[in-house]
Amino acid sequence: IQGTGSVGYQLTKMLAQEGAIVTASDTKTSATEKLKKEFNTHTLSVDDIYDADCDVFAPCALGGTVNLDTVHRIKASIIAGSANNQLSHKRVADILLKKGVLYAPDFVINAGGLINAALVYDYQDPQMADKKINHLYDTLQTIFEQSAQRQLNTLEIAKEIAIRRLKTAKKNNLKNEHQHLNT
Repeated sequence: IQGTGSVGYQLTKMLAQEGAIVTASDTKTSATEKLKKEFNTHTLSVDDIYDADCDVFAPCALGGTVNLDTVHRIKASIIAGSANNQLSHKRVADILLKKGVLYAPDFVINAGGLINAALVYDYQDPQMADKKINHLYDTLQTIFEQSAQRQLNTLEIAKEIAIRRLKTAKKNNLKNEHQHLNT
């Protein structure tokens, strides 16, 4: 886990509770020391985290940390984190595809926070929020399957799906507005 702020801390906690071996890095050594005490995590320096021998690399801090300099150092077979704009450039997504690294696009993963905010805070409907958030698993599966079938990186596939959904939503909104004006 790269970055052990609020989200990185919670991710570490959940993973540790499930028995995962967690290696963490943060610019604040006090944050990684806290995780080490609470969850028995391993720690690495901010620069060494890219060389960690791990299954999943989770950028949970700054954007652009998976870049043309670091992408070749990452040994994980999956990149899935909460940082925004984890990839410094869309070319990095192509490199990940060629390396056989499965990238879970940040805007898909982070949609859970937006869904929760909209449905719990605005509508007080935590059950609907959980249902929609759990559906993100299916969305990611679709992205991964299409990426494998079409040999396109997951970022491109996710963008295609997002654009298609936005166009459908816009069309439906225009249709509803038109129906409302005619009544």
